[in-house]
This record gives sequence, structure tokens and C-alpha cells, in this order.
Amino acid sequence: MEFVRIDETGRFVETIQFDPEGKFHPSIKWWPFNTLQEKKAALLYSIRAMRWAVENGGIEILPGVRVKTDALSQSKIAGAIQLFDNDPSLVSMDFESDENVWQTFDQPTMLAIGVAVGRHVQACFSHARVLQEAILAATNDADLSEIDIYSGWP
Repeated sequence: MEFVRIDETGRFVETIQFDPEGKFHPSIKWWPFNTLQEKKAALLYSIRAMRWAVENGGIEILPGVRVKTDALSQSKIAGAIQLFDNDPSLVSMDFESDENVWQTFDQPTMLAIGVAVGRHVQACFSHARVLQEAILAATNDADLSEIDIYSGWP
């Protein structure tokens, strides 16, 4: 029996040739990796983990200026855009673009950030879908080995 360990970013970290049940900390995720269906399941799990890590990893909107892209930050950005839309007297706002990094943004800049974050998230989902469809369509190990799940992420 072969098992593969997948880390929190979706990377295949190592394989072992014995059943890991009870031999490792329960937080370590092992997947059986013998049959085509088991390999597909492990790859699909890995893609979901990578999509989540990339989606939530932030983006650089200007040289040296990063913006968080996790769900809470997406919500705050959407709220900031809505506030600008509903308060014509608002000229600019302070915004924590990354941990302990403060910026002052005007309405056009905040809207551009919202669009950039939305496109980043959509690109993550689109790439994950392409990979998932390729994995599900694979009919043998050779097909799976042709799929590069690590490249092409935004």
C-alpha cells in the first residue's frame, strides 16, 4: 500500500509504503495512493487546498503594496466600495491592506482593488476547474502524470 501526505497548501510532501493509521499525529493528512480513483481523490483534494491557499494568499496591487484576499478582506473591500457609493462626502479612507500595513485609498483606487481581488479569486476558481476536469477525465496513470497541478495559478 502506498500513501501520500498532502500539506495545507496542497503540495504532495511525501509518500510511504505502509498504513499510517495510528502512527502519525491525527492532524497529518494521508491519502491512499494506489488505485486510479485514490490518486484522483488525492489530486482533487490537493487542488482544493492549493486553490484555497492561493485565493487567500493576497495579491500585489502596486509595486510593494499587497492586499489581503481572504474572505473577510473581500467582504471589507466590498463594504468599503459600498460606503464610497453611499456617502458622496467621503473622499478617502484608511485601509489595512496587509497585516499592520495601512494605506489611504480614494474611491477609484478602492474600486480598482475590488476588481483586482475579484478577478484574482475568479482566476483561482477557473484554474482549479480546468485541473479538476482534466483529473476527472483521466483514464489511466499516464493521463494523471501529464497534469501539472502546481503551475498556472494566478
